[in-house]
Amino acid sequence: MTGYTKRFAAPLFFVLMFIFIAGGILENQLLQVITKPMLIPVLMFLLFVGTAACKGRTQVLIALFFSFAEDTILLFEFKNPALFIPGLVCFLITHILYIAYFLSLPPKRPSLLRTAPYLAVAVLAYGFLLLYILFPHLGGLKVPVVIYAV
Repeated sequence: MTGYTKRFAAPLFFVLMFIFIAGGILENQLLQVITKPMLIPVLMFLLFVGTAACKGRTQVLIALFFSFAEDTILLFEFKNPALFIPGLVCFLITHILYIAYFLSLPPKRPSLLRTAPYLAVAVLAYGFLLLYILFPHLGGLKVPVVIYAV
């Protein structure tokens, strides 16, 4: 990464992130609509120019692309609710790619689930509670949301 790129790209990401979060706090949708689609491409750029061509970098870039697609698709979901499912599919693909990437890394220490299996129970309880709260309000999206949660 060149000195200029290093001095420019990372601060740009944090400025965009701050503006996006401020837009949420201030309930200013315009700030969020403008900044949200910029965050992931800047992150992709930082990953691309800031890392050597290593195993998995392409996979993470593809995952970030699907994350960008999901963010962009869901920006327009309020105008066309049918876009929710494609956004959800992009989100799912993103996470499958991240999981595959992290599983491909050699473990440096025992997994958290092996050292503290009770945490799995807490995560499952949280998931069930979330589904219990959301389920009555999901309408026609009950099946996709439950499938995604599983």
